[in-house]
Amino acid sequence: METPRLVTSRLEERQETFVVKLDERGLERAADELWKTGIHHGWWPKRWASWRDLDPIGKEEFLAIADRIVVAYLRRDANSAG
Repeated sequence: METPRLVTSRLEERQETFVVKLDERGLERAADELWKTGIHHGWWPKRWASWRDLDPIGKEEFLAIADRIVVAYLRRDANSAG
């Protein structure tokens, strides 16, 4: 059984460092939402039922995109806090 990967993203805002740990399941849920939105808007072909049907490199790249979206969202929250 493969050990779950832990994605760690660092946000440096206002001289503070926020460490965000997103487990594999959380990242996959974000990727699922991105995939559903993309299918709805016609961003990618419907021949794939899921991002999980992509080749290994495509899967990693898609997860990296989902991770960047999550980090951008958290940056927005960090900038609007306080």
